Amino acid sequence: NLTKKWTKAQEERKGVIFFTKGSFRIADSHLGQLQSIAIYLLEHPKSLLYTRGHAWQEGTSQQMWNLSESRTKEIERFMEIHGVPERQIR
Repeated sequence: NLTKKWTKAQEERKGVIFFTKGSFRIADSHLGQLQSIAIYLLEHPKSLLYTRGHAWQEGTSQQMWNLSESRTKEIERFMEIHGVPERQIR
């Protein structure tokens, strides 16, 4: 069922980060999860992080594309600030 809601545990295991509508700022509630991912990546230098941003019905197609891109870049920036090498981020 594609409309099934994920539990919080499933979201964290998959690395799902939700953003406030129309925003690319990382919510405080996701900082711990992202820090755990950063630590894992630092401890496992051969591991890679693949980022993908989404936006739904938040303006024009171009605005949604820009917001999706900004969300992806914000996660990548967070990882780089926390010492994750750029080569581990895709």
